[in-house]
Amino acid sequence: MKDKLTYAKCKTTLFILAVTAFCVLIYTIFIGYGTKINECFMKVEKENLNEFGESQSIKIRDVLVDMQEHLRSVAKFAGASSFDLESEEFGAFLATINGEKEIPVDYIPARQWAKRVQQPDLKLEEQNFTAQLLQGESAVSELIYSPSRMGYYFSVGEPVIRNDETIGVIRCSVNVEKLMEKLKRYSAMRENMICCIADAQGTILYCGEEKHWVGTNILKILRDIEQKTDEIESYIQAVEENRSITLSVDFNSDTAFLTNIPMGIKGWNLMSFSGTNTMKDISAQLLDDTIIMGLSLVGVTLLAGILVGVIVWRGQRQIKLEQERYAALSNFTDTILFEYNYRTDILQLTQNATKLLGLPNDSVKDFRGFSKGLIHPDDAEEAFEAIAAVRREHKDTAVELRLLDRNGKWVWSECIMQPIRGNRDIVIGKVTDISKRKDKEMNLLSLSSTDTLTGLMNREAFVRQVKALIEEKRNGFFFMIDVDNFKQINDTKGHDAGDGCLAGIGRLLRQSFRDSDLVARIGGDEFAVFMSDTSDYENARMKAERLLYKMNQVREEEGIETSISIGIAACPADGQSYQELYRSADHAMYLAKREGKNRFVCRG
Repeated sequence: MKDKLTYAKCKTTLFILAVTAFCVLIYTIFIGYGTKINECFMKVEKENLNEFGESQSIKIRDVLVDMQEHLRSVAKFAGASSFDLESEEFGAFLATINGEKEIPVDYIPARQWAKRVQQPDLKLEEQNFTAQLLQGESAVSELIYSPSRMGYYFSVGEPVIRNDETIGVIRCSVNVEKLMEKLKRYSAMRENMICCIADAQGTILYCGEEKHWVGTNILKILRDIEQKTDEIESYIQAVEENRSITLSVDFNSDTAFLTNIPMGIKGWNLMSFSGTNTMKDISAQLLDDTIIMGLSLVGVTLLAGILVGVIVWRGQRQIKLEQERYAALSNFTDTILFEYNYRTDILQLTQNATKLLGLPNDSVKDFRGFSKGLIHPDDAEEAFEAIAAVRREHKDTAVELRLLDRNGKWVWSECIMQPIRGNRDIVIGKVTDISKRKDKEMNLLSLSSTDTLTGLMNREAFVRQVKALIEEKRNGFFFMIDVDNFKQINDTKGHDAGDGCLAGIGRLLRQSFRDSDLVARIGGDEFAVFMSDTSDYENARMKAERLLYKMNQVREEEGIETSISIGIAACPADGQSYQELYRSADHAMYLAKREGKNRFVCRG
């Protein structure tokens, strides 16, 4: 009996020890499991904050890029136009193109700008900004507080250059408060987030919520921390190198995040400060529930499997919710993120790609074969060369290309790619719609390249494109066309009749030559045509004869007392440059006038 009692006591002791060991083992396992989950959540949080910061920077960067492109286009047009830039006419033009723009531009003559440099109370930064513009360079001023405007501002300027001389400045002033207001609807997604603008040295230039932070150097604060971590060192290096990064700092049993995103102008950075959101609470709650369920296994062995299943199910559900949350966040922007594996030829995109592009799903296998249905044929080779360059040179690359959207239209997009450290086969990047910017560029280019009366090319555009065609094709015919007795029409019938005559000749020229031929009005009553990629003299003579015949028909039908004289020069026989061809064709045209007008002379 005593032996049985002793055996029972030993058995009970062993059982208690086994249960205790089991509890310790389970507790240790779940502590490690909870720590790992917490690390995963924190990693996802960092990625989300970095992506969130990128989306904020994209919004500001889009505004700044659009503003700079607008300034550059207006300055280029002003330099190429015949406007008196100090006239009311040009002022009305500026008012028209400004329209309802949030950041309007204005014009300042160079002499007024030069006086500004001589002001004794002008700060050195403003002197440098002003001098840089007078030297014919684009410039961005420092971000400063303006007491007169009661706010933070910086200025962007583009010089207006005419005949290689800076005659003035196209400038706009940017209200930083209004610029940062564009981020408010995004900041609402995160509580207790503070957004600032800092320079390349980490000094805060603007902080709307915490104005007393202005002038504080974040990098100095981080350098003065006694126990600096590798993560802090990486953050300091990233700011100095103008790179994106998110830093997490633990203090008082909580975690704060500091995000740095380059703004793409003057080395400025968008810095945001925030505490953790509910993710850490979810992780802690999940850990507590896991421990309780694990300890319950000791007393309720029968429910162990069910409880473990519940734990796993809840963990997977949380991860799935986070994945769906990340996918949902991507749908708030028109920017598409992607990952391309060069070895497997698989392209993986964010879910919003199926809504914006002509893709059945967000994963594309055999992308090199499929790309012809997504990338414009003229851009496909350049796109794959850019991907190969990222893989080969292991550095960031950007390319502009046309992509097919879900409506079957080609949309101009900018694709920015970068490599993955340690894996040269993977390229990641983002695709942004730049079609509006392209349309604006083309419209402004058309305005600066077209003769307003005839709708033909103006002299500057004609010279530029003829030079390019001579370089590319290396043969062709240069036609100089002059209107005979044009002064008589202006003197007897008035300038309106003269303008109508010029417009009619412009239409006749455009109808008489190929779509690929360059047709321009290069002077008052002088026109020019370059018919490239041909050396057939007979064809050139037939063109001239046909043009004279049509002009005579118009003269007889409409009673216009004028004709045209034509001079033709061949490339390369009569000249291998624009100037040589122009002189040869002009000489031939004057020979035609000397011989009686209403005829053509071909140098060949």
